[in-house]
Amino acid sequence: SGTTPATLIVSVAPVGMPPGTYTGTITISSTGAFNSPQSVSVTLTVTAAPMLTVSQSTLSFPYQTGGSLPGAQSVPVGSSGAALTFSATAATDSGGTWLSVGPTSGTTPATVTVSVNPAGLAAGTHTGTVTISSAGASNSPQTISVTLAVSATPLLSATPSTLSFAYQTGDAAPGAQVVSVTSSGPALSFNAAVTTDSGGN
Repeated sequence: SGTTPATLIVSVAPVGMPPGTYTGTITISSTGAFNSPQSVSVTLTVTAAPMLTVSQSTLSFPYQTGGSLPGAQSVPVGSSGAALTFSATAATDSGGTWLSVGPTSGTTPATVTVSVNPAGLAAGTHTGTVTISSAGASNSPQTISVTLAVSATPLLSATPSTLSFAYQTGDAAPGAQVVSVTSSGPALSFNAAVTTDSGGN
């Protein structure tokens, strides 16, 4: 628990877990926020073979009308083995072309930057997708769901909204990752709780 702005440290302990995909959720709630609670989905993939890794499967951008534009968010793209070439594309489901990603191609390890431009958008929730593809990866493509919330009242934000940990059997445990908790207006009190859907605690 704490008060915005704040940073949460998220880590996983995959040693001894068999290959597979494990999921969990961090729930951040605040009684003073219009869009509470916010969820951070966590995915841990344990594999014995190289694969494309994208650190987030969802991104959330809050925008309070008349406020500062949402900052761009960075998404590391890597592989659990040899370097992979990849392409990145952005598409929106509603609201026009407010979503962009760059660079549109590269070689792992790399970082892509996802940006939104809410100018002219009506209040409400707008959605889109960033797709990362690699012909050399067995798990291609990887998609990132993007949500842009436009509101006239304060918004709670947890960035990034998804964490992904990859662990290859026998390696050291993945390092901790950081979640920033902010509000688009005055400071908001919040609570953070962790649950797992599989694989124990």
